[in-house]
Amino acid sequence: MNFKVMLQVAAAEDKLDDPSIAWPDTRQVVELGTISITKVVQNNDAAQQELLFLPNALPSGIEAQDPMIDASSAAYPVSYARRHK
Repeated sequence: MNFKVMLQVAAAEDKLDDPSIAWPDTRQVVELGTISITKVVQNNDAAQQELLFLPNALPSGIEAQDPMIDASSAAYPVSYARRHK
């Protein structure tokens, strides 16, 4: 299974801190690459239970513009903990 990773490039006037506002379809879109899934991990169900996504775990030098990212990130560990009860 292959997934294209696409990036829509913001214009100077686009709001970066309000994810509820869609950018126009006229913005440049760049293909960054492809993610390929070539096999399923052993013990797939157990492996999925161990996954924890944190939206605010960003690489050094990248800062989120979304003011809700910390609130969203606080909810994910709650969901994770409930799956492990």
